[in-house]
Amino acid sequence: GDVDNEKGWVDEVNLLSGYERKQLEHGICLVKLVLVKLHKVAFKVINSTTILLPAWHEALCLLDMPVTLMP
Repeated sequence: GDVDNEKGWVDEVNLLSGYERKQLEHGICLVKLVLVKLHKVAFKVINSTTILLPAWHEALCLLDMPVTLMP
């Protein structure tokens, strides 16, 4: 049935048609790619003490935002 486990959770992906499931998987894939790229950019900014990190701090200051690093 629709119930996934003893807690009553429903696996809504199983309720999707094949086409809807493919669309969902494609959207998830795109989000994952963006997150990987963002992680790589954040890593380069955090580990660049000469150019990128000071530029990041300056940009935040100009925008009157707190100086933070992406996790």
